[in-house]
Amino acid sequence: MMGPEGMPMMGPEGMPMMGLGGMPMMGAEGAPGMKGQAKAPPPRISKLRLIMLTPDGHFATPPIPLDFTMVDKDKWVELVVPLDKFKASLDLRSKTVEKIALCGDVEEHFWLGELKLVEEDEPLYADAGKDRTVKVGEDVKFHAADQRGNFPARYLWDFDALDGPFEEEDIGQDVTWKFPEAGFYTVTLRVEDPEGKRVPQVDKVLVNVKE
Repeated sequence: MMGPEGMPMMGPEGMPMMGLGGMPMMGAEGAPGMKGQAKAPPPRISKLRLIMLTPDGHFATPPIPLDFTMVDKDKWVELVVPLDKFKASLDLRSKTVEKIALCGDVEEHFWLGELKLVEEDEPLYADAGKDRTVKVGEDVKFHAADQRGNFPARYLWDFDALDGPFEEEDIGQDVTWKFPEAGFYTVTLRVEDPEGKRVPQVDKVLVNVKE
């Protein structure tokens, strides 16, 4: 989700920084900025706010961080927003949604591929356990909590979320992994409905691997 490049650098009060003759100040390779500097990277949205308009008024969520480790193969980011994220109580069973707005934390283009409003009596449950400290090369066991409704689920694991988008490295409610190097790792659990009827859920656990 990248915005247009080549925009003037912004100064105080959001005004473009101008050079002689009222022209934007150009840097290296004709990029906006100070002379001799490489152009700044384009802004990137890191948080979104969802706003719904009903006959009762506006209902908004706080800023929700985007998890770019959950990018799928087509480079889309999946965002699940439970209704209890809204600041005010929101029960849509007796309301009509007139408008829905998505707002980013910077001025940038983004595209909405699909929007679903789903009601689940018993949503999927993702719990990968507590953060832990382990040693290099030892067997580390991970357990995903049972589903509260006892319905079937698929448990997918990525043992280093910091190395890029979600990568399915093991499957199962109970898995074992060895970390070959010391460092901090973010282990991601993704729980899916085999029939695709329920919204996937994600949980993360931090692992400190020592020599």
